Order: sequence, then C-alpha cells, then structure tokens
Amino acid sequence: MDDFNLSGHILISSNTVNDLCTNDNIILVFNSNSRMTTGLILNKPIQDIYLDTLLNQLNMGTKSDFKNVSHVKLYFGGPEDISKGFVIHTCDKKYSSTILIGNDLAVTYSLDILRDIANGIMPKQYFVAIGLVVWKGRELEGEIQNNTWITAKASKKLVFFDNAKTHKEYILNQIGVKQSNLSCFYGNA
Repeated sequence: MDDFNLSGHILISSNTVNDLCTNDNIILVFNSNSRMTTGLILNKPIQDIYLDTLLNQLNMGTKSDFKNVSHVKLYFGGPEDISKGFVIHTCDKKYSSTILIGNDLAVTYSLDILRDIANGIMPKQYFVAIGLVVWKGRELEGEIQNNTWITAKASKKLVFFDNAKTHKEYILNQIGVKQSNLSCFYGNA
C-alpha cells in the first residue's frame, strides 16, 4: 500500500497483543506517512498526577494558581519523547504547532496551549498526554495485516470518552465489534 495513511484514525488493540505495553491500548494516530506514524494512547491515565502539577513543574505558577485544572488527569501518551507533552483537543483553539485531525480534532505540542489552559482559556474538550507512540516505516502496516489492531475513524465521541477502564469496550460497541468475538489467535488459513 503506497498510500497507507492512518492519520485521523483510532487503533484499538486486538486480543492478539500479549505485550503489556500495548495490550488494551487505544491510540489516536495524528501523523502518518511512508517514513513514520505517530499517535497518542488515549486510555492510560497516569496515577495521582494532575495537570496542576505539570503546570507548576513548568514554572507557569504555583499549584494554587491552577485550581481550575487540579482535577484534570495526565495520560501516558506512549514510550517515545516522554519529556514532551501533547494536548488532544477540539478545533475551537488553534496554535502554530497545531496538527488538525479531520474537521473536529487537533493535537498541539507547544507550551502556548498549556499557558492558555493555565489561564482558563481552554478548548471545549481536551486532555494532556505525556510521550507518544512511534512506528517506523511500514511497521504499523505489518501489525495491522497481522490483526494486531482494529481501526476506526476518529471522532470526538470516541476520543473524549471519560472512562479509561471501559474505553475499549465502548469504541468496539460503537463500531459494531463484540469484544467476546476477538481471539488471541491469528494467522492465515
């Protein structure tokens, strides 16, 4: 497939994945080309660390300055570039580093959006992920051919589901796939 491009899609791990790093992951792909595909894991909240802590560590103020975001969880976006933050958000706010994903989703990776969020100027829906997932060359294409991932077109409804524990089940139901029908075995007949 020369035109293999999954930008704007969600990857849902199938039951063929036994790797603890990828098992049950839901990933939003925001950049895809022949050299590399990048995405952010949507359903791995970081335990007991909230956005106010991150903003404080970035010297944007003290924790007491960020009471409006003290309940906002941070998510593990993936094992690559874990020193970088990415904000997945609705398109009502755009910045110089914003990557549009279809008509209603975007990813921004600059401090501008975090500064705005800290000041109460935030997109309608958003969440912050630390790190990202990267596939080189045609690696992801091979994983999809091996039934490692189920793909679906990304939408606000699928991306901003608010329960990480049932996110995978919710997306599978929305696209008409029963999780009980997935098998941990794969191959070609």
